[in-house]
Amino acid sequence: MESEQARQLDPVVKLTSSALNAYFYLGQYDRFLESLPPGDDSALIVFYRGFGRYYQRSLNDAAKHFDRAVELDRSLLQAQIGKALSLGIRHRDTEGLSILQGLEGRINQRGVGDAEAKYKIAQAYSTLGEKQAALRVFRASIDSGFFAYPYFLTDPLLDNIRSDPEFRRIMDAAKQRHQAFASAFF
Repeated sequence: MESEQARQLDPVVKLTSSALNAYFYLGQYDRFLESLPPGDDSALIVFYRGFGRYYQRSLNDAAKHFDRAVELDRSLLQAQIGKALSLGIRHRDTEGLSILQGLEGRINQRGVGDAEAKYKIAQAYSTLGEKQAALRVFRASIDSGFFAYPYFLTDPLLDNIRSDPEFRRIMDAAKQRHQAFASAFF
């Protein structure tokens, strides 16, 4: 992939961009983890390492990475999402939900436009069993421009909300936006 070639030329290229997630959104979690730069001094990379391990169901390892990301940069939105997931792994869902509620409030207050980060909050809400919040933030992520419809179809972190009628309406909106984007650019 082009992102791997770019990283060979410059190991820190695009550390904060979606190029980092190409394998991830293809469901190729091993390749995704292999493509991450080595080291544990970047909170974002450590979060994504934990996220990949979470998808592989290596939960204790994921929790260690999530906790390390928060140690590195407590202010990083993704690190806080990871902390919420880490608390969920440890069956401390109420504490994890409190973190997510705080993040959602700050995002709304500040008008943060990172649609993919909103999606990660929706995933975490879903995983921790807060269905209405998961649906609300999932809708907001799509409305803000993150509409990876093919990935949404199989993302296991959305399994807790799939049976809700609102989920189908949100997926229809994601599909329409995905198709419009594809027809405009491909």
